Amino acid sequence: MRCTCRALGGVKITTRKGKPWVSVPKLDKLPEPKNLTALKAEVQRRWGTIDLLDILKNTAFITDFPDLFTSVATREVLSKETLSKRLLLVLFALGTNMGIRQMSATGEHGHT
Repeated sequence: MRCTCRALGGVKITTRKGKPWVSVPKLDKLPEPKNLTALKAEVQRRWGTIDLLDILKNTAFITDFPDLFTSVATREVLSKETLSKRLLLVLFALGTNMGIRQMSATGEHGHT
């Protein structure tokens, strides 16, 4: 089965290894929205550079959201403080596209 209809925007429905497969073409880069530069400038003017890790840390302090994460293990060896710190580091690593391995290799956070 193969469908290459122009109305589908280049999406192809085929089979791969005997199973249905949907192939989506890469999209062209969209132009930057007209007001994005002005918005970035206004945020910079009002608040300066905001560190993502500081925002996550303050949110965790105010809401205690790391306590909502539970382990699937039968016992926990790490303290809540260590677990919360590692969770924030992982969220930062993924949110900035830095990656967990690079995050553990850099910084003075003391976690590997």
